Amino acid sequence: MIRRQVGDRETMREQLQHLSELAKLDHINIVVLPFSAGAHPGMEGACNVLRFPEPADPDVVYVQYRLGSIYLEDPSDVEEYVDLFDHLRSRALGPDQSLALIARVANEVS
Repeated sequence: MIRRQVGDRETMREQLQHLSELAKLDHINIVVLPFSAGAHPGMEGACNVLRFPEPADPDVVYVQYRLGSIYLEDPSDVEEYVDLFDHLRSRALGPDQSLALIARVANEVS
């Protein structure tokens, strides 16, 4: 979605530059799934896999959809989304290529 402009050009450029800055942090990994990857299951909507360090706190998936959102706690549901993320990550550009693309798009919007 880095090419879909939200707000004015300056806002878009600032958001892309912010992503580039965040990518410098050790605990953040930003990758971009290019258009050339074609249709994929991630297009269905936004979701987050929430992982916790304590074994007593199981992983959870937060799914957003058109009419609301839901938390999925069943281990098989969580595993389905972990597999989805792994699949998308395998088709994404590497971190360096992703940052180069983000920088290129930021320059295009300038």
